[in-house]
Amino acid sequence: MSRAAFLCVPHYGHIIPNIELLLELKKQGEEIICFSIDGYTDIFTKNGFETCEYEAGFREELQNNRHSPKSIADFIMMIVNFISFFHSIAKKNFERVKEVNPDYIIYD
Repeated sequence: MSRAAFLCVPHYGHIIPNIELLLELKKQGEEIICFSIDGYTDIFTKNGFETCEYEAGFREELQNNRHSPKSIADFIMMIVNFISFFHSIAKKNFERVKEVNPDYIIYD
């Protein structure tokens, strides 16, 4: 049995499509620890997964990085900003992920 850490954007559009994958891995004996924020952890716990909270401030940072692009240039800048944002989140939460000592990481 291996231990996996599941990390994704804490939003239904990222969580729900992955639940079947996580359930299948669990059925095969894998232990899955799902990273999330308050308000989304219930999706994981009701399916029998252990959860771990992202670092405090994740929700606020996510809200501050939401934009509605008005042009292709705006869309490209939004993508660049999201990549930068998620890179910084990954760095901030790296120690938390290390604490759960996963054999592998699933990321959406």
